[in-house]
Amino acid sequence: MTLKEKFKERLYNQSHDDSECLRIRFENIDKVIDSHEKIADDFAIGFEKFKEKYNDTHRVHKRGKELLEIYKKEKGL
Repeated sequence: MTLKEKFKERLYNQSHDDSECLRIRFENIDKVIDSHEKIADDFAIGFEKFKEKYNDTHRVHKRGKELLEIYKKEKGL
């Protein structure tokens, strides 16, 4: 399943009772999904750059969730 498909599924599943979400779903869903996909892409690119810089700077090769948590903390996420 693509990222776009996952977003669409999440939006459909969460909008069953909310009239504003229903309006978005039927009129603007592609715009909403595209903007979310861009945010996800930017986050992934930023994380990859951070990972390379962190490992070079600290001369340590941390991986996975631990490094992701450090990145999120530094970004205030």
